[in-house]
Amino acid sequence: MLVIQPGQKVILRQRLGENMEGTPHEFTVEGVAPDEILLFPVDRKLDIFTTFVPGEIVTGFILGDPPYQFQAVVIRARRIPMPMLMISAPEQVTIVERRRYFRVRVLFDAKVAFVMGEEGSLSDFFPATGLDISSMGIGLHLKPQPHHLVPRPAIHQKVHVIGVLPPVRPEYPKGLEFEACGEIRNITEMETGWRVGIMFTEVERRTQDLIVAWCFAFQRRIRREGLPLLEGEFAIDEIEVKGAWQQ
Repeated sequence: MLVIQPGQKVILRQRLGENMEGTPHEFTVEGVAPDEILLFPVDRKLDIFTTFVPGEIVTGFILGDPPYQFQAVVIRARRIPMPMLMISAPEQVTIVERRRYFRVRVLFDAKVAFVMGEEGSLSDFFPATGLDISSMGIGLHLKPQPHHLVPRPAIHQKVHVIGVLPPVRPEYPKGLEFEACGEIRNITEMETGWRVGIMFTEVERRTQDLIVAWCFAFQRRIRREGLPLLEGEFAIDEIEVKGAWQQ
């Protein structure tokens, strides 16, 4: 069975240089052939023709549990009569390295600013409570305050996040502060506000590595203290990276 199938959602990132990846763009798989894959952008305003260059290598992610990743080459980009992107069928599709998407449920202080308008200006920062974190994104609780009204969040809203993870001794006696840009991918309405899931879109690789290291340290502390893993967590070393070849 093919790993990539019509109707799936795929996230593509361009390679901008060593340890640098571009803004993620979401596509829907329209067609799959032995040598190529046809993709339609979810954002029909995306200028496919100027964004993607034939011959460049892109990294793709197939969202799911577990998520998969692959590399492909851009074959063709077209914007008329409708935007589409043709990429090569990847030779190999692999499960995303588990340590990269390992999620820890933990409460921590955070603040979030919203990217406003086409000019990309930032709103004020609003206080938030972190609920979970991985190197790929975070969950936040946004609670409106009488003296500090929080804009209603929206799907695909661009945000800027600053958070401080709690101390984990001996590795992180002062905790870990991080900063990243992201996009709201899901929203849950609550009596006390909103729970939002944010996917990181711009984050330094070193920051991701530090978040992964903090998650390892946090889990080791849980094990030392004999505390149970919460729902949605798992031992990081349980699953090795596996290959799933296109048939």
